[in-house]
Amino acid sequence: VPVLICSTYHSIDRLYAAFKKTDQITTLSCDESQYVVQEDFFESVKKVKSISKKTFFFTATQKRTASIDGLGHNNLSFYGEVIYRKSPREMIDAGVIVRPRLHLVKVSASTEEATIQTVISAYAEHRSVVNGDPKMLVVCRGSKQLNEIITSSEFNIFVRKQGKNLKAFDASSKSGFN
Repeated sequence: VPVLICSTYHSIDRLYAAFKKTDQITTLSCDESQYVVQEDFFESVKKVKSISKKTFFFTATQKRTASIDGLGHNNLSFYGEVIYRKSPREMIDAGVIVRPRLHLVKVSASTEEATIQTVISAYAEHRSVVNGDPKMLVVCRGSKQLNEIITSSEFNIFVRKQGKNLKAFDASSKSGFN
């Protein structure tokens, strides 16, 4: 039965432990492989790579080391040849990605109402300067503040008024991803 397993680099040792006695990993796909250049991740990925029939590494931020035998992406015996390379400018010009816009807003007021109003006004301002639907990340002080925002009637009314194309997600170590 085909199986797709998704893992973080922090958990890759568990994958190796589970599959080291088999030869059943047909493809190992390492996204955000700039993290593999860290010594602990490199060694863990190396083990899983040894039991995988094919391995691919993906990154937009290639890391190189002084030695071609080091941990960096210029270690061709480990990472292989680059099979596709495009600059961010080429990808923007082709319409595949959009130029990122950073809009930082720091909430200084400590009331729940002020925080929610800041999130709403920051979204409105951000939307006015981007073409298309904006994506916005709101970082909270903790689960309590996050819960205050997502359970607020004012915030929920705002989200509904934006229409069916607005999707709001929340994630925390306490409640997971919703």
